[in-house]
Amino acid sequence: MNDNNNLFRLHWIIFLKPILVLLIPLIITYLGFFNLAALCIFMVVCAVLLVAELVNYSFTWMRIKNNSVTLQTGFVVQQTIEIPFKKIESVDIRQTLLGTVLNYGDIIIVGSGGSRNFMNCVANPITCRRYIEQYLHAA
Repeated sequence: MNDNNNLFRLHWIIFLKPILVLLIPLIITYLGFFNLAALCIFMVVCAVLLVAELVNYSFTWMRIKNNSVTLQTGFVVQQTIEIPFKKIESVDIRQTLLGTVLNYGDIIIVGSGGSRNFMNCVANPITCRRYIEQYLHAA
């Protein structure tokens, strides 16, 4: 299998929160309650949230290799977990109704001994699980 297809990232839905925060001052301004200080504060908060989510998006990924699954999160405090296939008991997916429609969800990899490794808001979670199961059955 092509290794580029085995890299899974977060879904674009994580950028929705900063965009919604940006809409609040725009709606308030539209309704006629214009306050320059409040507008500036909301814009700064929105920019900080957007940069935080962009960093989160850039440094969070899951890679499925021939013998293991690697999860990486974090920028300042980076955490990398490598789970060998022989230690994986199951792969669970949690999707809300919106997640099913927009094709994102949470992936939970249950390892031997009951350990659980989570990755939230993954794009194409069913494809991700399918890749893991293909490698598990091939091993």
